[in-house]
Amino acid sequence: MSDKPVHFKGTYAATKVFVLMMISIMIMVIYSQLDLTLPWHLKKDSTSSALRLFGSACNGSLLPAQVNTESNWGQVDQNRTIFVISAYYVGERERVFVIGSKPFHEVTVICQLWYTSLDNKSRPLRQTKAKVVAPIGATEYNYTSTIFECKLESTEQPTHVSLVMNSCENPSNLLKVREASKPAKYQRRFTVCLSPVFNFDDVFQLVEWIELNKILGADKFLLYNYSTGVNIEKVIEYYVNSGTVEVIQWDIPFPPANNIEYFAQKAALNDCIFRNKNVSEFVINIDKDEYVIPHSEDVINWSQMIEQFDKNYAGYLIRHTFFRTDWKMKNQNFSERQYAENHHLVTLTHFEHEKTIWPATERSKYFARTAYVEFGNIHEIPRGRIFTVPTNIALLHHYRTLGDSKPSDKVNDFTILLKYGHSLTRNVQKIWKVLSVSNNSL
Repeated sequence: MSDKPVHFKGTYAATKVFVLMMISIMIMVIYSQLDLTLPWHLKKDSTSSALRLFGSACNGSLLPAQVNTESNWGQVDQNRTIFVISAYYVGERERVFVIGSKPFHEVTVICQLWYTSLDNKSRPLRQTKAKVVAPIGATEYNYTSTIFECKLESTEQPTHVSLVMNSCENPSNLLKVREASKPAKYQRRFTVCLSPVFNFDDVFQLVEWIELNKILGADKFLLYNYSTGVNIEKVIEYYVNSGTVEVIQWDIPFPPANNIEYFAQKAALNDCIFRNKNVSEFVINIDKDEYVIPHSEDVINWSQMIEQFDKNYAGYLIRHTFFRTDWKMKNQNFSERQYAENHHLVTLTHFEHEKTIWPATERSKYFARTAYVEFGNIHEIPRGRIFTVPTNIALLHHYRTLGDSKPSDKVNDFTILLKYGHSLTRNVQKIWKVLSVSNNSL
């Protein structure tokens, strides 16, 4: 047996490598726990993009000076194909949701979450990969409304968020993060979301729509305004001053006709949902020619209707039918008929709808319970437990001229006249009296 010493060169080398690797891992863990910036070579050598992004910080990244809003969409990429408009923090989900638009193809973007230091002297930055959580829209358009989800690593709420294409790049957009967590008590029960209006100038329609919906239970209206006429602006100003209406100026950054679906309608709808999560128990998504009408004999308003249903539903779907404004009953007389005619009250001059009642999710609209709904489509809530309201309890009245469409069987319906005719006429008279005094041109 040899007395020569044995040298374990291979074993020593392997042990040295293992020790160095363990030291590196321990350093990374310590840095992440202490919320410090990882040395660049450690971030660069990581094989996991999620690890490299989540919780990483960027020394030298500059906070943009200008905050973007719904009227000043923030550009994400240099090609101007991705934009952001608003951001909301949902505490119970530990997420920030960013409303915006993107091309139809898949995109990869990064959330830059800005915080304020305890001494208010610096803006710490954390990064995480953004996830697209909203479904795409109609495919004949170049762009689609969307929602980006930014997962947080703690319950601490960031003050601002930016979206960028590459890690640690200087952002060209900045959004203030608004609170959207469920409150202990809601300020109001029903908020009505009106999709973006374009070249809208029918003052009679707007007054009737607001006043009838107020009778039904609407506490607040959010109006997304792409463009309106001068007379409409005067009416809107009156309702804004009274606290009934809030206007969101909707200046989308590209021509809407062939680029994005209905003036980014889904982005407006979801902005309205998130904007009301911490103030309104429900949001109702309807257009300016639509009304959700309770049809039960003993039910007058939305609150009475909702109380009949299970409170664990995320939404209540209301089925749709057309009240044809090219049909008119000339022999239906009532005391306010002449006033209704003179002020173009469509709901008190048209009492016939098509026999067809559309299936659920086709042209339907809904009440969304803000605490439960994740996001909305125009005619449905994609996720969550949904209840389709029977048509004998409620129906979506849609007033529209259908022109050359094929004849349809008619159904007489005097629900609005019998339940709300007098109240609606009286309220509209009061409004027009005030508007006529303050605006001689109306």
